[in-house]
Amino acid sequence: MPLSKTRKIHSIPSAQKVDSVDNYFGVKVSDPYRWMENDTAKATAEWVKSENEITFGFLNKIPYRDAIKKRLEATLYVVSKINMSQFT
Repeated sequence: MPLSKTRKIHSIPSAQKVDSVDNYFGVKVSDPYRWMENDTAKATAEWVKSENEITFGFLNKIPYRDAIKKRLEATLYVVSKINMSQFT
């Protein structure tokens, strides 16, 4: 079955581009997404929210996601208990 018939295509939120250029030792480097670095800005929060709606809408449909999460949490708990000073 063609991919287009098995998956819903999501529209990805467009990200605003700005004219931001830095000069590093005489080399001009464009950074059109510089505005995203301001994580407290309303525009950044709105863009992240729209991205998260798509991302978690997809992730929440994975039937075995909770099982993976529990396994990862258990593994991370064990790893966090390892005393790394013994390896240095």
